[in-house]
Amino acid sequence: ADARGVILPDSRDGRVQYLINARRDASQPERHAWWDDVMIVQSGNGFLDYSRSIKGGKPYGPGERRGGVLTPAPETLELSPGVVVRIPAGVAHVVRPLGPAPLVYLVLKEKVSADAPR
Repeated sequence: ADARGVILPDSRDGRVQYLINARRDASQPERHAWWDDVMIVQSGNGFLDYSRSIKGGKPYGPGERRGGVLTPAPETLELSPGVVVRIPAGVAHVVRPLGPAPLVYLVLKEKVSADAPR
Protein backbone atom coordinates (compact mmCIF):
# COMPACT_ATOMS: atom_id res chain seq x y z
CA ALA A 1 0.00 0.00 0.00
CA ASP A 2 1.11 3.55 -0.71
CA ALA A 3 -0.62 6.95 -1.05
CA ARG A 4 -2.66 5.53 -3.90
CA GLY A 5 -4.13 3.03 -1.48
CA VAL A 6 -5.15 -0.59 -1.52
CA ILE A 7 -7.57 -1.82 -4.17
CA LEU A 8 -10.03 -4.32 -2.74
CA PRO A 9 -11.95 -6.88 -4.86
CA ASP A 10 -14.52 -5.37 -7.26
CA SER A 11 -18.23 -5.91 -6.77
CA ARG A 12 -19.66 -9.05 -8.36
CA ASP A 13 -21.31 -7.10 -11.17
CA GLY A 14 -18.11 -5.10 -11.91
CA ARG A 15 -19.87 -1.75 -11.44
CA VAL A 16 -18.18 -0.82 -8.14
CA GLN A 17 -14.55 -0.74 -7.06
CA TYR A 18 -13.40 -0.29 -3.47
CA LEU A 19 -10.18 1.44 -2.40
CA ILE A 20 -8.69 2.38 0.96
CA ASN A 21 -6.29 5.33 0.93
CA ALA A 22 -3.96 6.56 3.66
CA ARG A 23 -2.73 9.82 2.18
CA ARG A 24 0.11 11.87 3.70
CA ASP A 25 0.64 14.14 0.67
CA ALA A 26 -1.74 15.86 -1.72
CA SER A 27 -2.96 13.80 -4.64
CA GLN A 28 -2.41 14.88 -8.21
CA PRO A 29 -5.44 16.46 -9.85
CA GLU A 30 -7.58 13.72 -11.41
CA ARG A 31 -10.78 13.39 -13.37
CA HIS A 32 -12.81 10.25 -14.11
CA ALA A 33 -15.21 10.29 -17.06
CA TRP A 34 -17.19 7.17 -16.15
CA TRP A 35 -16.86 6.78 -12.39
CA ASP A 36 -18.51 8.53 -9.45
CA ASP A 37 -16.32 8.48 -6.33
CA VAL A 38 -17.95 8.26 -2.91
CA MET A 39 -15.35 9.10 -0.27
CA ILE A 40 -15.90 8.12 3.38
CA VAL A 41 -13.33 9.65 5.74
CA GLN A 42 -12.17 7.25 8.44
CA SER A 43 -9.48 9.30 10.24
CA GLY A 44 -7.33 12.37 9.86
CA ASN A 45 -8.25 15.75 8.44
CA GLY A 46 -7.82 17.47 5.12
CA PHE A 47 -9.46 19.12 2.16
CA LEU A 48 -11.07 18.15 -1.12
CA ASP A 49 -10.51 20.72 -3.88
CA TYR A 50 -12.77 20.35 -6.93
CA SER A 51 -13.41 22.11 -10.21
CA ARG A 52 -14.81 21.55 -13.71
CA SER A 53 -11.64 20.46 -15.45
CA ILE A 54 -7.88 19.98 -15.47
CA LYS A 55 -5.49 22.10 -17.49
CA GLY A 56 -2.54 19.99 -18.60
CA GLY A 57 -1.95 16.56 -17.15
CA LYS A 58 -2.00 13.30 -19.08
CA PRO A 59 -4.45 10.50 -19.79
CA TYR A 60 -3.79 7.41 -17.65
CA GLY A 61 -6.60 5.18 -18.86
CA PRO A 62 -9.81 5.34 -20.87
CA GLY A 63 -11.69 8.45 -19.71
CA GLU A 64 -9.13 9.14 -16.98
CA ARG A 65 -6.80 12.13 -16.65
CA ARG A 66 -4.19 12.92 -13.97
CA GLY A 67 -1.79 15.82 -13.31
CA GLY A 68 -1.91 19.48 -14.33
CA VAL A 69 -3.95 22.02 -12.36
CA LEU A 70 -7.63 22.38 -11.54
CA THR A 71 -9.41 25.01 -13.59
CA PRO A 72 -11.17 27.33 -13.00
CA ALA A 73 -10.06 28.09 -9.43
CA PRO A 74 -11.27 25.21 -7.25
CA GLU A 75 -13.84 25.14 -4.49
CA THR A 76 -12.86 23.40 -1.25
CA LEU A 77 -14.60 21.09 1.23
CA GLU A 78 -13.20 20.23 4.67
CA LEU A 79 -12.63 16.53 5.39
CA SER A 80 -12.77 14.97 8.86
CA PRO A 81 -13.79 11.57 10.28
CA GLY A 82 -17.34 10.65 9.33
CA VAL A 83 -17.59 13.02 6.36
CA VAL A 84 -19.05 11.43 3.21
CA VAL A 85 -18.52 13.16 -0.13
CA ARG A 86 -19.73 12.16 -3.61
CA ILE A 87 -17.52 13.32 -6.48
CA PRO A 88 -19.56 12.94 -9.67
CA ALA A 89 -17.98 11.62 -12.85
CA GLY A 90 -16.34 14.44 -14.78
CA VAL A 91 -15.48 16.56 -11.73
CA ALA A 92 -11.75 17.22 -11.40
CA HIS A 93 -10.47 16.91 -7.84
CA VAL A 94 -7.48 16.89 -5.47
CA VAL A 95 -7.33 15.40 -1.96
CA ARG A 96 -5.06 17.26 0.49
CA PRO A 97 -4.33 15.89 3.98
CA LEU A 98 -3.81 18.34 6.84
CA GLY A 99 -1.39 17.73 9.71
CA PRO A 100 1.04 14.93 10.51
CA ALA A 101 -1.48 12.07 10.66
CA PRO A 102 -2.50 10.44 7.37
CA LEU A 103 -5.92 11.13 5.94
CA VAL A 104 -7.51 7.67 5.76
CA TYR A 105 -10.59 7.20 3.62
CA LEU A 106 -12.56 4.54 1.79
CA VAL A 107 -13.51 5.23 -1.83
CA LEU A 108 -16.43 3.50 -3.49
CA LYS A 109 -16.02 4.00 -7.25
CA GLU A 110 -19.29 3.38 -9.10
CA LYS A 111 -19.61 3.22 -12.88
CA VAL A 112 -22.12 5.72 -14.21
CA SER A 113 -22.63 3.69 -17.40
CA ALA A 114 -22.68 -0.05 -17.92
CA ASP A 115 -20.84 0.59 -21.23
CA ALA A 116 -17.89 2.29 -19.51
CA PRO A 117 -14.55 0.51 -19.93
CA ARG A 118 -13.10 -1.37 -16.96
